[in-house]
Amino acid sequence: MPRTPELLRSQHVVVIGASIAGLCAARVLSDYVDRVTIYERDDLPERPVDRSAIPQGQHVHLLMARGAEELEGLFPGLLDDMGAAGMPVLRNRPSEIHFTASGHVLDTGHSGRDGYTAYLPSRALLEWNVRRRVEALPGVEIVRGNVDQPEFDAAAGRVTGVALDGGVSVPADLVVDASGRGSRLPVWLQQWGFEQPRVDTVKVGVTYASQRVRIPVGMMPEKMVLVGAAHDRPLGIGMLFHEDGTWIVTAFGVGGAAPPRDFAYVCALADAVLPEHIGPALRAGEQLGTMK
Repeated sequence: MPRTPELLRSQHVVVIGASIAGLCAARVLSDYVDRVTIYERDDLPERPVDRSAIPQGQHVHLLMARGAEELEGLFPGLLDDMGAAGMPVLRNRPSEIHFTASGHVLDTGHSGRDGYTAYLPSRALLEWNVRRRVEALPGVEIVRGNVDQPEFDAAAGRVTGVALDGGVSVPADLVVDASGRGSRLPVWLQQWGFEQPRVDTVKVGVTYASQRVRIPVGMMPEKMVLVGAAHDRPLGIGMLFHEDGTWIVTAFGVGGAAPPRDFAYVCALADAVLPEHIGPALRAGEQLGTMK
């Protein structure tokens, strides 16, 4: 990646939010400026654990080959480190994948493509590995603090920094909002005299509930299981095997159909739509935590 002229490198960038988006933004910007400060309002764990601020983290996550390639390009050694931590890797072995879409079982063993790869880190493991690499970058700092709002200079027509809770002002040459679905950017734009951006909404009507399960070793050769909803069945189920030897099992409904909220119901759904050995494996498993 080409670097900017030295006369530009004295700039300071503030990133709002230490999500994966914010961390990746900080990594890229660190090639162009001297200082990047990431402000995160929540406590960040010192080990790979789910964060309450990432509600999607408790459901199934799959890191496809292209996404893995892009992250590895930003953070060399990321995939090796997660592999050393036990992250499963799928390499187009038919026994490791059961995938059904619209009622059709896909033949993953005869795709005609070589080198199919997907990675199965938990969301917590992926974020933690990305974050510790960002923390090690020179000139990048992650600070526990809540940004109340960016500071806007109306005369100059630009954002000049951020105001933290408590009234502390932090000057910046650029502010990146990576605060996610709770972003107040539309409100800020309106306060500064700009028209709010148009919001387009696509209502997909998907609902889901997940349970973490430790299935006895040897009961399932698969590492990824996915059965989508069909025209005559609004429910589906996904299962992914992660680095700690546990499974995330997510039941979902489409078209507004409510997913199972009881694990016995999830097992019954598995009996109905999955290969016959999977339901008994689920029942033999140890439920970890509660269904969410």
